Amino acid sequence: MKSTLHNHLGFTLFEVLLAVFVIAILSSGAVMFVGSTADAMEYEQTWEKMQAIQTALFGTQTVDNSGYRTNFGYTGDMGRLPATLIALTSSETPVWAWDSTQGGGAGWRGPYVTSQFGNSLAVDKDGWGGAFVYTASGTLTSYGADGLAGGSVYSKDITINWDDSAWKATSVVGVLFDGEVRLANKTVRLYYPSDGTMTSADVVTNSRDGDFSFPRIPCRIVVITL
Repeated sequence: MKSTLHNHLGFTLFEVLLAVFVIAILSSGAVMFVGSTADAMEYEQTWEKMQAIQTALFGTQTVDNSGYRTNFGYTGDMGRLPATLIALTSSETPVWAWDSTQGGGAGWRGPYVTSQFGNSLAVDKDGWGGAFVYTASGTLTSYGADGLAGGSVYSKDITINWDDSAWKATSVVGVLFDGEVRLANKTVRLYYPSDGTMTSADVVTNSRDGDFSFPRIPCRIVVITL
């Protein structure tokens, strides 16, 4: 009877259990593969988003046909780093305004980050929906797939660091001339954005050779001689 049953069904109990076991392993592998693929996509998306945020903060080195830089980012418009990343997409005051007298402008004129990414997550969220760790002192971090500090592979932290040199000139230097004559003891005024408005700083040219220098000024500037 047992032999006849075996011939009709075609499988022993052992063979059935073995097949179930193999299917379970294959299914588990498929889930792991799909999970890894999704994490890889979100990792790449997060890295691209972080680079876009960096550009939004500091602009690019692109110049126009006259050789002038055109994109200074949030810091070039506001003269400071934002308190939170949301400021890159949500309007702040003061808004951008041009001062024809000073020959320059300042204020918020975003959004600085567009919806170019593959999901609808806010600017302060990484590809997995976790909050970026942002500090105005100089870091932007995603904790990766697991949302925890440390980790490896796709759970590894992704970090971009910067310092003041990303948006401030080490120094603005020049020489004041009248024709070929260097002008000593003359006031030079520099206008630059500070907290969304144009402000100014004055220096006097060197009494010997007309040199002048402004230290640590935001990159977007206008220089006027008085």
